[in-house]
Amino acid sequence: MMRKALIISNPGEIGSENYCEGVKKDVANYKTFLMSPQGGYWYDNEIVCLEKPSKVVLKMYMDLLKNIEYTMIIFCGHGYSYKGETVIELQKDTDLYAYSLKNGAKKRTIILDCCRVNAEVINESIIHEFSAKIEKRAMDGMTARKYYDDLIEQCHEGIVVTYACDLDETAGDDSRNGGYYSYSLLKSARMWSEQTHFYRASESIVSVHERAAKLTKEKSGYLQNPQIEKPRTTPYFPFVVCI
Repeated sequence: MMRKALIISNPGEIGSENYCEGVKKDVANYKTFLMSPQGGYWYDNEIVCLEKPSKVVLKMYMDLLKNIEYTMIIFCGHGYSYKGETVIELQKDTDLYAYSLKNGAKKRTIILDCCRVNAEVINESIIHEFSAKIEKRAMDGMTARKYYDDLIEQCHEGIVVTYACDLDETAGDDSRNGGYYSYSLLKSARMWSEQTHFYRASESIVSVHERAAKLTKEKSGYLQNPQIEKPRTTPYFPFVVCI
């Protein structure tokens, strides 16, 4: 199966008050997770990381995704909402409606860790921890990858979109751990992989999101309430697997 992940990030301008140091941690954490057996054993050449891309550059990479069977797009950084639509900031003064990330997709998961404040932007690392936990539960990468692919093939065509917060809310950032939501999403996946004792088991992005939403609410003092858009039919795309 052909698959591709696109991780887009914009921490802001260095030295500015709203610069988000945690965004860089998010990018590293997501890549570490995806390339692990639990995350589906993605190959390094299947993951593209774009920091502050222009619209032209992003469109070029989006066009390359059109014939890929399963794709994942992750955005970490600044954003806001305008007339009920989520807008992400690719660069300073360069914005993009998040719904455009759905274009050309058959099977796609979109994760948006950004603020969704209306009309204007208000502007503990788990990398080593997660890697250490993975080593404690060894899995064959290629077997995990095959199982991950099999699960995707069982899914109907559709798009799942997760948001780090609700409309008119800001997304929290921690300089040590990364974004509240991204940290919670990966932590939820890791906790499940540690606790499950079943053979050939998996958790969908929907299930992991639901637990991450609770953790995010608690971490933010209930000021950040993650949301999700998903098809009404199951099964949903896998996010973490154990074999």
